[in-house]
Amino acid sequence: MLPRALHSPFVKTRTRAALALATTSVLLLGAVGPAHAAKHVRTDAAADVVRINPETDAQSGAPDVNQGDIRRFVVDHRAGNVFVTARFNDLSRGRQTHIHALQLLTSSLRRDVTIVVAPQTGWQGRAFFTDRTDNEQRCAHLTTRVAWDTNVVRVKVPRSCLAGPSWVRAGYGYFRVTPKEEVFADEAYRNGAVGDVKPQFGPRVHRG
Repeated sequence: MLPRALHSPFVKTRTRAALALATTSVLLLGAVGPAHAAKHVRTDAAADVVRINPETDAQSGAPDVNQGDIRRFVVDHRAGNVFVTARFNDLSRGRQTHIHALQLLTSSLRRDVTIVVAPQTGWQGRAFFTDRTDNEQRCAHLTTRVAWDTNVVRVKVPRSCLAGPSWVRAGYGYFRVTPKEEVFADEAYRNGAVGDVKPQFGPRVHRG
């Protein structure tokens, strides 16, 4: 069973099977913003990790925490796949729970890729591919990789799993729960805060 702190609204992402947990997360659509062709690169602010009180959901800045600090987020929309890369200031293993919550929005659907790394999953974790109603969807060639040595997380989603969209928007949040049930988080498109269960989407990225 995952730590009780994972039931915080800020960490409600879907997991089940070996993890024995089923929760949900929802993203705020926000303004569409400018469109980008093929690739969008987002440089996130440094030292903007927040600490979340799992009892009250109150947030406070944790500028001294390097682990889990997102520095660069890239959405690369190609002819066959959508590639998403998140680069962190530091990713350390340890006996902690890591959740990488990616959501992809198109003109017709939303799909979520949730990677859960916990002591019972192995260091590459378990990946879940779900729709906006939290039902698991088949995506045979979905791949995820956590490169601990370079502090990078990579996700490849075939465009066929997204119904071949002309554009995608991405939202990404990272959550870490320590053995003491401390919760730390960062978000790719928001500086110094995490949305109230609503991480922000980036701009439309058109197929290259």
